[in-house]
Amino acid sequence: MAVHLTTFVFPPFAVVKYTVEADMHRRSPRVLFLVNKLATYTGLLTMPSPKTECQVLELRLEDPVRDKLEPVVFSLNVSLDEQKPKVRKALQNLDSYPVLSHKQKVTERKEINFQKECGSDNRCTSNLQLTAAFANELLKPYPSQGKRQLLQYSSNVKKVVLLVEITNVPGPGKVAEDAHQAMLNISTPSTLRYSGVRSHVSPPEGDRGLGGILAVDLNCSFNCIVPYLYYVQDTGVECRAGETVMCELGNPLRSNEKVSLQLIFETTGINLQTREIESQLLLSTLSEQNDLYPVSVVLLIETSIQTSFSIENPLVQTYFSGEVMGESAMNTTSDVGSLVEYTFKVSVEGEPLGALGILAVEFEWPFEVTSGKWLLYLTEIVTKGTTETHCVPPGDIVNLLNLTVSYQSLSEALYRPPNYIVSLWPTGTSVL
Repeated sequence: MAVHLTTFVFPPFAVVKYTVEADMHRRSPRVLFLVNKLATYTGLLTMPSPKTECQVLELRLEDPVRDKLEPVVFSLNVSLDEQKPKVRKALQNLDSYPVLSHKQKVTERKEINFQKECGSDNRCTSNLQLTAAFANELLKPYPSQGKRQLLQYSSNVKKVVLLVEITNVPGPGKVAEDAHQAMLNISTPSTLRYSGVRSHVSPPEGDRGLGGILAVDLNCSFNCIVPYLYYVQDTGVECRAGETVMCELGNPLRSNEKVSLQLIFETTGINLQTREIESQLLLSTLSEQNDLYPVSVVLLIETSIQTSFSIENPLVQTYFSGEVMGESAMNTTSDVGSLVEYTFKVSVEGEPLGALGILAVEFEWPFEVTSGKWLLYLTEIVTKGTTETHCVPPGDIVNLLNLTVSYQSLSEALYRPPNYIVSLWPTGTSVL
């Protein structure tokens, strides 16, 4: 930078004091003077001087520069380096104490723009567009239902991936100049816990180099209060995890450039009450673009209950003995015949259903022969581990004859741990 004072008119033998301020009115200046490592420099020049026509000041660019759109503004203020007059009784020569005329211009202001691919007017107009979809850990998108996606959730689903693609390419009637400070803001509910991101940056055509795509894993942690910053030097993608996930896509994200992100979320917050997950994505840039609106991605949740079912001693042997008795003469279940007992074990993995639903067990049994005679008479269904001790299905199918249950044979069964104990009595006439 050169400070020229040729446009200023000074009296002979004047000492000029000048102050140059770089990147004025900014909290963090982007350039500093090398001589003092400050954004302000003050110097003196003697005018007129036959040798010195200008003062050259070198500056250093503070890297990295985030704002390349706004020009660097320099201001030059000039004043006379006035000496206090000595106290003398005799008259003094006023030529030794020059003053500036009120018509004299004492300030200058100049702007220097950063070199950028934004045309001759130095105004950048971008065309950022994004698409997003939820996918599994194999990066296969979940099926769609209209504008929403569907996840068949079970306890085996540990993570979901949000696939995001951002482009800055020309469209019909739209240019795609550099998008400065291109940012992506992603907000998700507490049902998803941010785990990390993988990024792929596709440079513009003709600038691909080897392979054409840069890919680097980016490890981030989630914090609800203080955002954390993570930077990938090779791709230029930054991500911060806080109440939202913020990713810096590039500064700038150049014309015809594409960025692909794979944001990984843990499903630790999904429970039986979760019906859907909605994520909001919003692009932003300092370049000119007036059509950047939030994009919503909705994932419907259908929960699959993981259950186990088993039968204790599925093969039961029984026998028939005693006196043959008709139905009208029967008073207790022991009059029907010997006991046949089946034990079903049912369990639900994960959290209990609670009031969200009922897990039902259906079973069929041969209760009569072709002639209509009783084969197996359902006496009682004892349950353990549920709110009720007995199961009484509708339709009067349990103990249809209202016989008195003989508990002598069921005393041990009542204190066993299985979930369901189904007691069936073979009738004397059915085995004939």
